[in-house]
Amino acid sequence: WIKKVGLSKALIVCLMMFIFSSNLDTAEGGERIFPLIRFLEPSLYAFTLLIVLIALAIYTLRKRPNVDTAKIIKSLLGGEIGSLFGIVSFVWALVLVGWITDYLREGRLLMALITFELFLILFTLFILLVDLPEYESKSSKPEKKKVLIFGLSKPNKDKSAKALKEVLEDLYHKHHPLRHKFNWEVPARSIIYHLEKLEEIHVITSKESRFEEFKKGLRRFLCSIDKNIATYEYGPVEDFDSYDEIFQRIEDALIRIRRKGYDDNDISFNISGGTSAVSAAIIISAIKEGRQVEYLSQEPKNNKELRRIDVSEIQVLRVLGRIVS
Repeated sequence: WIKKVGLSKALIVCLMMFIFSSNLDTAEGGERIFPLIRFLEPSLYAFTLLIVLIALAIYTLRKRPNVDTAKIIKSLLGGEIGSLFGIVSFVWALVLVGWITDYLREGRLLMALITFELFLILFTLFILLVDLPEYESKSSKPEKKKVLIFGLSKPNKDKSAKALKEVLEDLYHKHHPLRHKFNWEVPARSIIYHLEKLEEIHVITSKESRFEEFKKGLRRFLCSIDKNIATYEYGPVEDFDSYDEIFQRIEDALIRIRRKGYDDNDISFNISGGTSAVSAAIIISAIKEGRQVEYLSQEPKNNKELRRIDVSEIQVLRVLGRIVS
């Protein structure tokens, strides 16, 4: 519970503010606000605080480069951070703003400057200590899913249906090496990997993809193991390098998938097939929590294992600087 309310962070803020404020005088009587020993003259103290502020700001920028500064100011001054740490920071911000106003009214510009430096130190400290949403990275091995989506490349074998069936059989029975060096090995490995749970396959195709050959080879293999998997085509896409058109086809697939009662946790996208535009559209489509992205490792030592990429909305918002708490 201590971590949850931010007790340790609240104590850090209070300790630093009390120490730094020990050199401040009251706006009217000239007495110190906190009865601690004055260890620096005001002008030297202002310079010292400036050095502290610069050092803290540089460190914070390195640790938290993608936060939205304007939103943090709004959150701090608006008291939107619902923890003891947030409340303490909010109260100190109000106190420091009040002191700045009092010093300016009394014409004590140096004290106002020092207090403003304290406010900036508080603000920088708040950015450094505030909890950002954590994204829990999952295992690099994909989870087996019910629905598979991928782009289909142009086959590099003339007898593509027969070659696909043989590659699927080799993968299914774990024969090595495969009988064919075939670029449709990419979707074949995904199909075999998810085969236990797989119920539907949704394929984005171009005019050169030869989907009917793919479907024929897949059907022959599935018949040999007495399994049925529904297979749908979205295309042929006129331009397989057109991100917008491919993205729309993926959206069409997702609409059909949702209408059939599947949710995001049932879906896996394979980005290894098709063009770069296909991969980009798939990654954007997979940002929603629960949707899995997988790819085929090209390192021989991994024996072309399927790996996963966890595409998180939190990560995207951090890159855009939209997350502060």
